[in-house]
Amino acid sequence: MQSAGRCKKNRSWITHNYTCMKFGLSLFDAFVTLLLLLVFPALLMMTRGGNAGFYLLLVCALVHVFLVRRHRVPFKDLMRRYWYVHLGMAALFIATVIGAGFNGFNSPKVFDEPSRLAVFPLMLWMLLSLSPRQVKVAQAGYVLGAIVGAVLIFVATKGGENRNNIHGAPIIVFSNIVLLLGMLSVATSTSSQSESWPWRVLRIVAALAGMYASYLSQARGSWIAIPFLGLFASYLWQPNKRYVTTVVAAVLLTGALVLAWSSPMVKSRFLQVETETASFRRGTDLDTSLGTRFQLWHGSMVLFTEHPLLGVGPGKFTAGLRELKERKIITPAAASGFYHSHNDVLFNMSTMGLLGLLAILMTYLAPAVLFWRYLRHEDACLRRYAGGGVMLVMGYVIFGLTDCFFWGLSYTFYCIAVATLAAPLIQSTLLQRAATRQGSARDAADSRPSGALANT
Repeated sequence: MQSAGRCKKNRSWITHNYTCMKFGLSLFDAFVTLLLLLVFPALLMMTRGGNAGFYLLLVCALVHVFLVRRHRVPFKDLMRRYWYVHLGMAALFIATVIGAGFNGFNSPKVFDEPSRLAVFPLMLWMLLSLSPRQVKVAQAGYVLGAIVGAVLIFVATKGGENRNNIHGAPIIVFSNIVLLLGMLSVATSTSSQSESWPWRVLRIVAALAGMYASYLSQARGSWIAIPFLGLFASYLWQPNKRYVTTVVAAVLLTGALVLAWSSPMVKSRFLQVETETASFRRGTDLDTSLGTRFQLWHGSMVLFTEHPLLGVGPGKFTAGLRELKERKIITPAAASGFYHSHNDVLFNMSTMGLLGLLAILMTYLAPAVLFWRYLRHEDACLRRYAGGGVMLVMGYVIFGLTDCFFWGLSYTFYCIAVATLAAPLIQSTLLQRAATRQGSARDAADSRPSGALANT
């Protein structure tokens, strides 16, 4: 109760200071930006909708850069204080440019996806012109996106009967985004005193929708992530009853796993792991689903060891696989039609060498460091935002190690999600520092002798 009261008090203090300082977007620009933030996760589920939403938000950010005369936070200060976050978000784009400069590239498309992370500073700067309550609109977008995504997966897979791509996106990538949206819906919830019970129930529905979408996708890597994400989200759900909530969540997750194991589809998918692993070890069948993945991982390591500094080049992974096929390192089936290692770390190592490894690690760790620093903040609201950010990075790491996750819509979602979760944290720090400076200036003025004031 005390934590909730402090959360409400701090939030109102921030909002009051924000209102008093007349900086930022116009009313119309703010409305358009908030509307886009609200519908963006749902647009991400549609064909080309994510691209449209992202570029519209980018236009709003550019409007903020060129048309807003008085900025709430000077861009130079934002870059200087949080340089490591901006560098981490731009790391993959920088590595791609350097790798393409030395090894060449097949298509300009290799720059498109990582460039969406590189514009992160503009997105964040725009969000800092909104009040914390306005940025909170993005949370409703998480709920909406999770529910819409689960419905689309149900329709596309006919209730789990097939594993068709959804609106051009691989079903695994799509379902992982939906799962993250569902978990973020719970993790970023404020206290029960400040939220109505129907809205909190809707958050739980969104989390269940995310897990159901993961179930329908038949993605074993996603299933592995559910206990970790679910327990962490429940830990953030009730700050005053964390251990009780975590125990209850653990019991519910255990029950869900038992029910899932009773499903013939889930059981067959896990038994398939044992069968295909045994076949791969014996060498009797190397081209199973899991066997092909093992070959891609092995092939990626071979490419990395032979090109350790800058890899084979962005967009040249398929050509590298063909070379490995000719050398009989992998089978022809494993070399045909695969554009990714099915592991984000190995893929960046094989295509961009040590530079790619450093870039992908910075992409994970830089935002994680920012969020981790706020996990013990005195403001409960900020702790939840920070927890949601840590969970977001955790999901990207797990999904990226088990499959290809940094795909087109994943780049887009990572940029916007990190920005919306980081903005309230950075706002609070900057406003508190500004208030401290103003208070120090007033104290210095009050402490000056009256004679000195008269002489001036």
